[in-house]
Amino acid sequence: MNCNLTGKKVLLFAPQFFGYETEIANKIKEFGATIDLYDERANPTTFDKICIRLNLRNLLMKKIRFYYETIIEKFEENYFDYVVFLNPETVTIDLLNKLKEKQKKAVFVLYMWDSFENKPHTKELIPFFENKLSFNKDEGAKYGFKFRPLFFIDEYDVDKNPLAKNKTDIDIGFIGTVHSDRYKVLKEVETLATQNGLKTSYYMFFPSKILFYKYKFQNLGKIKISKKDFHFNSLNSHQAKEFLERCKVVIDIQHPKQVGLTMRTIEMLGLRKKLITTNQDIKNYDFYNEDNICVIDRKNILINKNFFDTNYNLHSDLYRKNYSLESFVEEILKQ
Repeated sequence: MNCNLTGKKVLLFAPQFFGYETEIANKIKEFGATIDLYDERANPTTFDKICIRLNLRNLLMKKIRFYYETIIEKFEENYFDYVVFLNPETVTIDLLNKLKEKQKKAVFVLYMWDSFENKPHTKELIPFFENKLSFNKDEGAKYGFKFRPLFFIDEYDVDKNPLAKNKTDIDIGFIGTVHSDRYKVLKEVETLATQNGLKTSYYMFFPSKILFYKYKFQNLGKIKISKKDFHFNSLNSHQAKEFLERCKVVIDIQHPKQVGLTMRTIEMLGLRKKLITTNQDIKNYDFYNEDNICVIDRKNILINKNFFDTNYNLHSDLYRKNYSLESFVEEILKQ
């Protein structure tokens, strides 16, 4: 990579997201920059996270304002070369305006790894950013964003961290939070797998029991939802990787409103793991190979058992480096 940030100062706001925010910050440091990392959501409590998830941000506004104003006052004028926001949920127009007035010389960068339909508040922030990138190709183009897929961190790069051998005891594995029709799709895949003599193991997660009961209530009469299927503590990146090492194939179910590829999808490219996904758009990516990726219709799920009997096709390796964390940092901080 050709990115050289020696002597540059970067202010990064990112949600706490399985430690990825720290990985990004550390990679920026490796390129020579000084970085200050802050939680974009103002160090949220469990209650705060529930309010954010339920679009009740106004209940937290006093805390959010104090949090951001303290950071803005902490640094002298024109201290930073870059101010980067990843997937913002809480910062307001007036707070962003104050920050931009204080850091006039900085390049403001916005990266979205979620849809604007899920984060409608973010649309009003767009005019404050010079560099705008999104993992969602179609939606990004609509709002003038450059298309930039997500990435896999070094821990998920089997060239740097080889997988343990002969540990695959799960045919189909899943890790992730539950939303939309994810639970329904996963249970249908589980049934199909059992019929074909395949073993499944899922780590389905809710940030709180309140959100679980909200989800269960919303799906009353649609599908029977059992609390015992869920976890209420998330796995860190290392724990997640240990689980994924055991999987022959990993399943990914993107939100129905989402077109961009999830982090899990890109991580499978890094781990050289086969993938089952509901995301039809993956066929348009350079690394797509039907030997490695089985695309299913979430409303009519069919899985060919032969998919599990062939080895991973290394042709996809021709494109792996473009999805590394190095490539991601280089692109979002490119002027």
